[in-house]
Amino acid sequence: METEAAIPDPPVAEPSTSASEPTQPPETTQAETEPGFSIAEWVAYAKSYAEGIGLRLDPEAVYCWDNPITAGPHSRYLERDISGRLDRYKGDGSITAVWIWAEACGDGSYDIYIGYA
Repeated sequence: METEAAIPDPPVAEPSTSASEPTQPPETTQAETEPGFSIAEWVAYAKSYAEGIGLRLDPEAVYCWDNPITAGPHSRYLERDISGRLDRYKGDGSITAVWIWAEACGDGSYDIYIGYA
């Protein structure tokens, strides 16, 4: 009896990669792995803190302010700086209302203004 020779399977072609496709996943940068900085969250924090200590939020309280607080991805003491400033205003006695806003500085950082009346 003759045995049939096994017919080999055809070779499987490997997927081709073109020069425009990366062969490995792109490396992530440190900025992509760090949590993002949100100035809106810090303004919201400041407004919430102000209300929590008894200051009224008033969008008309924008004509007097001290030096702005600089804020950005590398700011380490924003919570302390914001709460300290607002505590000082509350302790003043003559300040009853504040308004808080931020303006971009153009270098990735912001100035947080706390106007008072």
